[in-house]
Amino acid sequence: MMVEYLLALSSIVEQLLGEECTKDIISNLKREVKDTKEPFIWHVLDVEHHRSHLPPPIKSAWLFALREHTPSIAHCHPNSIQHTVIIEGKGEVRVGERHAALRLFDARDVSTWYVIGKNVPHEFFPATEMIVISFHTCLPHELVEIAYVGGRRGKYE
Repeated sequence: MMVEYLLALSSIVEQLLGEECTKDIISNLKREVKDTKEPFIWHVLDVEHHRSHLPPPIKSAWLFALREHTPSIAHCHPNSIQHTVIIEGKGEVRVGERHAALRLFDARDVSTWYVIGKNVPHEFFPATEMIVISFHTCLPHELVEIAYVGGRRGKYE
């Protein structure tokens, strides 16, 4: 069941990456991330025209650009399961207690997906600038992000 679910998301990612508007967003994010001190910037993707093909739990999609050599800051989402693929770049990821080298998205290989459960802390460590697509099981305005600072949880303001 999980394999079919991730393959359906892979198909959506391929469609999104083939769209001119997504290519433009990626180009803009790459330009903007070079001019910020923030660890990452994002854009919420419009997935309404893909809604009929999205697995039912998925409610939103996000495109991120992560700055080179700038950790994303450990955080969790208490109200969403996150499904993430790396479109461009190199680095590492920590999900819970597991630390691993990142693998680039391959639509035929579901092991390139990072599925992060509710309340599971995670952090990305980009060795290069990275482009990431994440799907969430809540709407964009509902997503709660809680930072892990010094091993303690704290809510982003």
